[in-house]
Amino acid sequence: MDGDGDDDLFIHSYYGSTLYYENLGGSGVGVRMDGIESLEIYPNPATNELNIRLDDAMTGDIQYKIVSIEGRQMANGTIDRSDNIREFKIKTEELLPGYYFLRVESNDKVNVSKFVKQ
Repeated sequence: MDGDGDDDLFIHSYYGSTLYYENLGGSGVGVRMDGIESLEIYPNPATNELNIRLDDAMTGDIQYKIVSIEGRQMANGTIDRSDNIREFKIKTEELLPGYYFLRVESNDKVNVSKFVKQ
């Protein structure tokens, strides 16, 4: 998921929460866990664009990636939060229908959420 070539882990609950564990190497116990409580995306399923709502925990320039279910990076970019803007739009019209992950990173905070492109 993070493009470093090792396996990472997602756990999704029946009630909709998702946890992301990043493999930091070593003995397998060095993982960083971030929930998605500071990231909200809608509509889901998406058609031509995806709305992103961030809480105040994510500051500064925010890097995002859209990754296919197969692990291929489909899009990436930077969001500038210099004016305390909390909502953004990402175009999804060029994505094929299917399942995707949105990975958002700011400083040392990583959030991942899944979405469907219709």
